[in-house]
Amino acid sequence: MAFWGGRSIARLAVFIGAAIASVAMLRLIPAAPVPAESGAPQYTPDGRLLLPRGYRQWIYLSSGLGMEYSPTGKPGSEFTNVFVKPSAWRQFVQTGRW
Repeated sequence: MAFWGGRSIARLAVFIGAAIASVAMLRLIPAAPVPAESGAPQYTPDGRLLLPRGYRQWIYLSSGLGMEYSPTGKPGSEFTNVFVKPSAWRQFVQTGRW
């Protein structure tokens, strides 16, 4: 019986079976180990700052307007949000110190 552009159902079944077996074998390959979180900023080879892993789960602390701490800062010129890593927040809750 011809199916899908002249291919037989048997050939299609073999193709699907091979695809499923390939995916199953790929799942057996262990994932690369995740490096320990160093806390240090990471940069691309061209010097651009990379977003930290898991940054969307960071804890919101506060917002500020005009929080420049340099003599050349213009008061009220910058709006900032402050977030911390969950591990830093847990440490603060445990010890009361940053």
